[in-house]
Amino acid sequence: RTDTARAFQFVFDNLINVGSVNTVGRRTSVPLRLVVVTDGLPTDASSKSQFDSRGGAAVFGSEAEVFAVGASVAASPSATGLEWLTDRNTDNLLRIDEVGTLASRTGVNEVANLTLCNTPGITTTSSTTSTSSTSSSTSTSSTSSTSASTPFGTIAPLCPDAPMADIILLLDSSGSLGIAGWTSVTTFARRYLQAVNNSLEGIRVATVIFAAAGQEQVVHYFDDVGVADGLIASAPFLNSRTDTSQAYRFVFDTLVNASLDRASIGRRAGVELRMVVVTDGLPTDAATRDKFNSQGGAAIFDGGVDVFAVGVPVASTAPAGLEWLTNMQPASVLRVDSLSTLSSSVGVATVANLTVCNVD
Repeated sequence: RTDTARAFQFVFDNLINVGSVNTVGRRTSVPLRLVVVTDGLPTDASSKSQFDSRGGAAVFGSEAEVFAVGASVAASPSATGLEWLTDRNTDNLLRIDEVGTLASRTGVNEVANLTLCNTPGITTTSSTTSTSSTSSSTSTSSTSSTSASTPFGTIAPLCPDAPMADIILLLDSSGSLGIAGWTSVTTFARRYLQAVNNSLEGIRVATVIFAAAGQEQVVHYFDDVGVADGLIASAPFLNSRTDTSQAYRFVFDTLVNASLDRASIGRRAGVELRMVVVTDGLPTDAATRDKFNSQGGAAIFDGGVDVFAVGVPVASTAPAGLEWLTNMQPASVLRVDSLSTLSSSVGVATVANLTVCNVD
């Protein structure tokens, strides 16, 4: 059965109406939202008043803001009951025609935009007035003029005229980092995605991790917007060499090469391509710049990719080698003194401003 009203009461009793929010990991002064995903209407209530009396009113009377995503049967415009789940707030409803669409990248992105950004998405079977809000390609991407509150704290906004771009994050996962260092790198990457407002319409980010040749992995592609954070958080620590030039070759072959089906990886035609390399050491697979280029560097540099290098901490003090990663463009090199600085709000904002806005 689909006893949704009683599920609301359970949520109220176990996560909302608790003696101390800290006991369930909740934070004070942080908005509380409930996202209900269902393929059917409540089977334990035949009217709105009955739904409310059995659990709905408890949630609606609390500080929780409720969103409802109806898939399959629940998405039908003729079905009544889906609106009960949001206390008849139709702006917080999303109807999706089938469960397969819900689980797709597009479906995930639409739900995330509605429930996090209050931006109505495409409603594939809708009786509400919400319409698709996706924008056409333009030369710049829209960014907020105020600081954004994220799970990691407040991150300052980027330049208001940030260029539309597809960005590759290439993350060093070599053994010299250690587990704690790798956690700092993934924290940086997750915060970076939030700082640049990773989205389908503006900046799109793909992430690759590397260590020894053959260990390279695409963590997520350019259009994996709704799931990118979780994929980065669970990315494995590779714990070996720093074969950077061969990582460049891997990136070229999987994300850059003009012969690729770019739409299949979320790349966009006519959009600038940039790569941000984060490394704590110099390449172990190239003793000279010529060798670095021959093994992978030249493919990236000749492929029209604008490359930025972030060196931390060993790579930040090395006299040579870090510049190879940018084809000897010192303005595109950033040296950071520690991994904790890299993953801090200041570190994230500094890297984001350099790599998106070209601001030192």
